[in-house]
Amino acid sequence: MTTIKTYLEEQCIQHGLRPNEATAVVAAQYDELDDDMKRRWNDKVSDYPLPMMAVLFMGTKRHALAYIDKNKPLHWARPMFV
Repeated sequence: MTTIKTYLEEQCIQHGLRPNEATAVVAAQYDELDDDMKRRWNDKVSDYPLPMMAVLFMGTKRHALAYIDKNKPLHWARPMFV
């Protein structure tokens, strides 16, 4: 079962991050979520429309850029998140 959390991590990996980097990015995003979304974090991604996942990934991209800029400013995957 693919959860919202694992979906976002997989998207980060497909955009060039390593698994440990993707986990850190998604964890940072989780920390900023409201309680309602935190309760849904482990829901099946198939229970939601694909456009909702695209909107959530827009937030993930913001966190990925912050992670890259702080930890690896020359990371080759940075343009993938702009």
